[in-house]
Amino acid sequence: MKEVTIVINFKIYLYLFEPIIRFLLKKEVKIYVAVPDNILSDVQVILEGLEITYLSLTKIGNQHWGRYYIHRVLATLLTRRDFSFQYQKKIEQTTKKYSGFQGLLLKIARFTPKIPNNKINQTLHKIVGWGLSNPFPTQLVMVGSLNASPELLTSKEQKVITVMESWDHPVKHPNGYLSKKIYTWNKSLSLDWVENQFENNCTEFYPLKLRYPLKNRLNSDNIVSKKKKVLMYAISSTSRFSINVLSSLDLRIIEELIIATRQAGWSLVLKPRPNGTDGEFDHFSKHDHVEVLPINDHVYNPADYYLDDDYNRKRFSDLNKVTAVVNAFTTFGLDAACYGIPVIQIDLRKNLNFSDSWMVYNNHHIKTHLLSRENILTINEGTLNEKISDVLKGDLSFAKKYSDEIYDWLTNGLDIDSALEKLYKSEFE
Repeated sequence: MKEVTIVINFKIYLYLFEPIIRFLLKKEVKIYVAVPDNILSDVQVILEGLEITYLSLTKIGNQHWGRYYIHRVLATLLTRRDFSFQYQKKIEQTTKKYSGFQGLLLKIARFTPKIPNNKINQTLHKIVGWGLSNPFPTQLVMVGSLNASPELLTSKEQKVITVMESWDHPVKHPNGYLSKKIYTWNKSLSLDWVENQFENNCTEFYPLKLRYPLKNRLNSDNIVSKKKKVLMYAISSTSRFSINVLSSLDLRIIEELIIATRQAGWSLVLKPRPNGTDGEFDHFSKHDHVEVLPINDHVYNPADYYLDDDYNRKRFSDLNKVTAVVNAFTTFGLDAACYGIPVIQIDLRKNLNFSDSWMVYNNHHIKTHLLSRENILTINEGTLNEKISDVLKGDLSFAKKYSDEIYDWLTNGLDIDSALEKLYKSEFE
């Protein structure tokens, strides 16, 4: 029988797996969906009418709560701090102070022996999976990258398929389990996976997270020719959960952009995070040329939101009135580039006014995949507002080229239907 269990820890993984679920059902694959009790009703509404068997991930997790704690403790104590730049910042508590049990573990971890980076996933998989019977009804189990259930994916009876949810996941921390195969966005992100997770069985798939803008891409020539000039800045931080360094950087960048757009005669649109806090940037609306978009989601967990078609149409309709997007650290730069909007990617690492920006810019995915392009705006000297003002008064061709370059990098020759067919044939035939 063709069958698979798909694990959905949070709503963002529902957005990832929805097209896969619908495609596999058409191929007569029996699908079990393991989902936490707190979002089960939401998942059932979105997947209404589909022949799916639901499993309580909450119940399964409770049955293996000991393995959960063993996995988290060992992962913290045994992982080298140089696993990645992001992980080192976490372990050294450079950008965020951890309290309670996690803070205590991080302090202890400074003195415990470590496992080589290329062995940490194997070690966690072997120790945590010792004696574990497959908690799911099928041998084949499909999960999103950086999922919250690694301790449930370590049974010898399983074949685990990992699908990349976001481009920064390979470098955040060890997965803590081993995959039969990993479906990534493209070749360079497969390389990130190999070099950081030390699993070679990667295959290029499709950036499902970005499927809406890729499908609805605009003509950038029509955008630049608009009479009303509007610049958008996608805010990286929120007071709800962001580190102080990132919040401070965002506020300083916004202040500079307000000056730059006023000097250039442009309007400025500020786009908060979709799961941010109501009103935290509204004070910038006191400037008559500045608009702050509303918050569209109100969730506590930053992973617990679902980008349905209506929501995507709304957030990309905001881009329809924009001439260009200036991006510093956000994934929204990828969204805008996929949608065909010219993107002004700024690099402030060597600017004295933003000397602390290296703590964010040097994250592997930003440094390697956003800042390694030819058509970026590097500001080593002078002020950000002067440089942006000059750009807005001049030619945006470099921003159009940057968007095209990002688009070409993200797409690997497969459309979404071809990618889904590739997955089906590889795993079910």
